[in-house]
Amino acid sequence: MRILVIAALLVAGALLMLMTAGCGGGSGSAVGSIEGYVFGQTLPAAAQTPMLALGRGPTPPPGYEPAPGALVMVTGGATVATTDAAGYFRLDRVAIGAQTLTISKSGFLTAVAQVTVVAGQVATVPNTLLQPSERKWTILVFLNADNDLEEFGVQDVNEMEMVGSSPEVDIIVQMDRIAGYDTSNGDWTGCRRLRVVKDSDTATISSPVLQDLGEVDMGDWRMLRDFVQWGVAAYPAEHYMVVLWDHGAGWRSARTAEARNPATRGVSYDWTVSSHISITDLPQALDVQPRLDIICFDASLMQMVEVAYQLRHFGRLMVGSEESPPGPGYAYQTFLASLVATPTMTPEQFAERIVTQTLDYYASIGYTSGLTQSAVALAKMDGVALAVDGFGRALATAMPAYSTQITSARTQAQRYAYPDNKDLYDFAQLISGLVARDNVVTAAQTVMQTVQDVVIAEAHNNARRNSHGLAIFVPGKNDYNDFYRPSYQQLEFAANTYWDNWLSVSPP
Repeated sequence: MRILVIAALLVAGALLMLMTAGCGGGSGSAVGSIEGYVFGQTLPAAAQTPMLALGRGPTPPPGYEPAPGALVMVTGGATVATTDAAGYFRLDRVAIGAQTLTISKSGFLTAVAQVTVVAGQVATVPNTLLQPSERKWTILVFLNADNDLEEFGVQDVNEMEMVGSSPEVDIIVQMDRIAGYDTSNGDWTGCRRLRVVKDSDTATISSPVLQDLGEVDMGDWRMLRDFVQWGVAAYPAEHYMVVLWDHGAGWRSARTAEARNPATRGVSYDWTVSSHISITDLPQALDVQPRLDIICFDASLMQMVEVAYQLRHFGRLMVGSEESPPGPGYAYQTFLASLVATPTMTPEQFAERIVTQTLDYYASIGYTSGLTQSAVALAKMDGVALAVDGFGRALATAMPAYSTQITSARTQAQRYAYPDNKDLYDFAQLISGLVARDNVVTAAQTVMQTVQDVVIAEAHNNARRNSHGLAIFVPGKNDYNDFYRPSYQQLEFAANTYWDNWLSVSPP
């Protein structure tokens, strides 16, 4: 198993707090506006890097034309605009100070612009010139096999080589190995960066080594950021997916005894250095430009509300599993073949392929243990937080009168390798049928609707039949207060919602 061994009635104040956190804007005079024009190159691109023109205004330079439908987004927030027929855009209610814009349009390389927003004023950015892109996708796989999963890492790179990179899709891997678990392929134990090429040998990695980094710490978030920044710069594309490959533990530690330590939770466990990347450090690792299209976890238990909320500003979609997948993880030869065959797929279409083809593959080989996959829209996670905030407040009003019913729902709800991880939709649905209070029922139904809105693709097998795509932490009160509370309260989700308050008064 790929698991580490070892609305309801919302209070106005909470609503305002969450809206502010989600939109990145302020109130009153502490906001401004941004405007500008976006043009696309109509002649063959002279360079591979997006650039900014010095001009400002509606007239494109020679060789360019207006780029309608381009998406303009303020990095680190949910403020978005789309260009009109003239290529014009305007963003309102943007927080003051230095801001970074990401400008993207299908068929073109993504551009990045810097602008300073002044309160009550409209900042005009230089005309953005988008250059055509031949490379549609860059897939960056951060493959930490510096542990007991090494043999599966070798297997997965060979699966990638069954497809290989193409002119439109580059598959780039940073792979770290360890001594003592797999001796194939020269038994090297350091870290290498590879560009995956197609071959017919399913046992030998033949992809060329781009860089030999020697021994590195794959459990250091700085190493992940360095890899992603390097990959984006070296292989610019319309779309980017980062895969974090290794053991995963969702938001928390693998063993209760470790739960007091905030560091013992996360993903990418490097056994040589005895380190890993914590969930609270992931935003720093993935805060890159241009913004990632898909953050994908080939790791256990990562498809949680707490993780998705932590990453909501740093990617478009998050793909992963509520459950602990089998050791081999993804069958890369399936969905990568689909992408290479149809590189014009949108991020949403590609994410859906990862979800469905993973379940189809394991069904085809007769795998019957618990298996789940889903894709969630990260921009909608603020809405999930609002709904869960109201749900937690409503549940608190039902205590202690409905303690027995709430305990029953918690017991019956779909659980995973960590039993305190519950499917959020299933838990809310059970609560709505067991707790006969109007405010609780309304809040639960709001949560269910919000989950349906944020999960764009979901699949599971019969062993996890009540899965809906997002898990949430629902321990008993005593365990929460005795072990998890100090760690959990460091999460953004806990800081911005009432859920941690609810857990502290929930049934034992």
